[in-house]
Amino acid sequence: MRSRQGIGHRAQRTGAYAESKFTNWTRFNPGNSETDRVLSRFRRDLDEAEGVLIRSLPTRSTAFVMPVTEAEVAETLAAVPEHFLSGLRAVFLLGGSRRQELSSGRLFVFGRYGSGCVFLHAFPLARMREKWRSLPKPSVRREYERAGATWEQKADGWVRVFTAESLRAFYLRDVLIHEIGHHIDRFSQKDRRASESFATWVASEFGYAKSKVAT
Repeated sequence: MRSRQGIGHRAQRTGAYAESKFTNWTRFNPGNSETDRVLSRFRRDLDEAEGVLIRSLPTRSTAFVMPVTEAEVAETLAAVPEHFLSGLRAVFLLGGSRRQELSSGRLFVFGRYGSGCVFLHAFPLARMREKWRSLPKPSVRREYERAGATWEQKADGWVRVFTAESLRAFYLRDVLIHEIGHHIDRFSQKDRRASESFATWVASEFGYAKSKVAT
């Protein structure tokens, strides 16, 4: 899914899915400045890298966790068809930002793609148990459930529950592969919905159905 234009790069993102993935677009996006800083910081590494550069940043505070490691990302990339990675410059594991920590509502996005790079955002621990007014549509529920997330019914709604393992699986099998889907599709002229559908299909087929990554 596209966010607003970043500085010098188009960013597509995997959002914190609301009733539909397409409803959480917002003009303000606290993640954009973080990705721009990372591109600037690692400019030389990107220019000199042979193959896909994988770099992680320390989480900004105890409010965030990065569910996956550089080694797990490398293992996941090795399990997808090699030609999917042609032209992919880097995967960055971000550390979160003050603006993200202070933002509320559904501004959080799990990942984004831009400038030939995949960015995985640090996950706010407060969202390990996230309140929903009602169950999302089945296609959205499945995207969480296939990673191992569960739903708990409460008197005033539902709570989506991640464990450390289900969150790790979600990032590796869904978010990372979804963003690789955007990389594969980067030259297409699809509209936003079609582009998002294609990336979702890639995650289903190569993040789950054909994945060799252990959960």
